Amino acid sequence: MAGLLITIGLLLQAAALFLLFRRLGSRWFLHAGAIFIVSAAAFHGLNEILLWFFPNQDRYRPLVSLDYVAQFTVWISLAILFFTVAYLLVLRRGTANVQDRDQITWQSALIRRVFYWPLLLMATVPLFAFTLSGAGYFSGTTFNIQPLGTGAGLTHQFFLLITPLASFAVIARFGRRVFLPVLVAQSAALALVDSRYSVLIAAAVLLFVLSRAGMPIRARQLWLAGAAFLLIALVITSGRTAQGRFDISAGPALRLDFLTTGIANLLSPTTWEGVSADLGYRFDGNSFGAMELDANDRWHMPTLGVRPLVNDVLLAIPSFLNPNKTLAPVETRSEKEYAEIYLDLPLPFVAPGVHEDILPTQLGALIGMFGTWGLLLASVMLGSAFALADRWLLRRLTPLRLLLGIGLFTCALSYQASWDVYSITFRGIVLLVPLLWILQRTGPVPITRRPSAPRDIKRSALVPVAPR
Repeated sequence: MAGLLITIGLLLQAAALFLLFRRLGSRWFLHAGAIFIVSAAAFHGLNEILLWFFPNQDRYRPLVSLDYVAQFTVWISLAILFFTVAYLLVLRRGTANVQDRDQITWQSALIRRVFYWPLLLMATVPLFAFTLSGAGYFSGTTFNIQPLGTGAGLTHQFFLLITPLASFAVIARFGRRVFLPVLVAQSAALALVDSRYSVLIAAAVLLFVLSRAGMPIRARQLWLAGAAFLLIALVITSGRTAQGRFDISAGPALRLDFLTTGIANLLSPTTWEGVSADLGYRFDGNSFGAMELDANDRWHMPTLGVRPLVNDVLLAIPSFLNPNKTLAPVETRSEKEYAEIYLDLPLPFVAPGVHEDILPTQLGALIGMFGTWGLLLASVMLGSAFALADRWLLRRLTPLRLLLGIGLFTCALSYQASWDVYSITFRGIVLLVPLLWILQRTGPVPITRRPSAPRDIKRSALVPVAPR
């Protein structure tokens, strides 16, 4: 029976993906709502397929009944389908904003002026230096639980935003011929963080910005970029199986040694055992929601309500305005911990007051807040909200809309996390808006009244097309 329910759930998700790609076609990648849907299908659908091929690797499944995993899969699949239908219906009501060539070339020149490559590279260097010194960005940090220093706080807020923007600015200046070298350099630098997720996020944001700015990458380059990402991800996995994760305070020598060890260990049996283990549980977005469903149904625990979402908003208040924020109980600073404590989820503790890490997912977390029917209602509302946001963001190409689009795109791509990723991400966006306003008016590159379009700009990529 459980297998049948999971199969029904996968069919519902397949229907959602069919509707999405049938309506948006090749332009789906420019829509944050589409990224949300595809990410949801990966963590709630692809995961179950991977478990069939790599069984007995998921350490979360023994903690919850398979019957509740199956029930949750059906509910979450219905939510994905409802989200998709609402998203496409609201998006369809938008009309294409046809712009003349002068408007398009002006927008393109303005984007290149504001995102000026020397300035962005200068902003990236200190963030990268902080990271290499062990005092900056590092993977595996729950920065809403663990207090960070100034350098680490700045890099966690801006590193994955500024780095792909700097790469975009370089490509916009020197042309698409430098796309692969720039992407490989960016990915190799981020590999020193020991995070496949960071490499993926930065690469996806770079592709999004290039496509949005009218510089779509050729199919051959995309295939080579995908191969480069898989190779770097494999090197990181190989390094972890050989040495484990390095300490967050590791310096540049240890980080480089980690990558060289990963390269040397690529073909060893332990590397492929690590790949199998990762594929067997890294995409599991169903176990956490199944635990919440079990708590609400079998143990009659009350739903959490909106309090976790309120905590997410309060979390975005900077520490200098709220110095006691890091002293508050951990559950008020982590949506996931809040659910684990108040729903008494069966996850073991790895530190005092902190449970073992698990993927809550954005839609999955809602079942603990509002129950099953509340999840479906929330999915319709969220789908409509994403459609309204995408209609506005894609109507024109301006620096502000591009920056906000990057923020929403990044949050949707971070689907496996909880909703606090939105408050944290857009806190950084809000801080950058005044600087964006200044650069837009006093940027270092002058713009003529009727600028000429860059050679790589494609008009079709700049003008949103109404969905079929």
